[in-house]
Amino acid sequence: GYIGGRLVPRLVEAGVRVRCLVRDPERVRGKVWFGDVEVVQADVLRQEGLDEALRDVETAYYLIHSMGAAEAGFEGRDLLAAKNFAEAARRAGVGHIVYL
Repeated sequence: GYIGGRLVPRLVEAGVRVRCLVRDPERVRGKVWFGDVEVVQADVLRQEGLDEALRDVETAYYLIHSMGAAEAGFEGRDLLAAKNFAEAARRAGVGHIVYL
């Protein structure tokens, strides 16, 4: 997304090891920083890939939203996504979540 696309290069420049959780890895493949990060495909609504994405993570930036979805009910999807992410983060022992 917009914010993640600007945050990732700054984290990489600062020497932070970065793992990006994405629905579609092809959307980030062309980014300049792509080779400098670990990319994990995951779906926060279905909980697929979340445990792998959050394994050994100290700080997670939650930049996920459903506002661009064409159908109504994005509030419910946003709540479910956040709940699924939080539960997976708890299981993984994530120390901090930065929620936007």
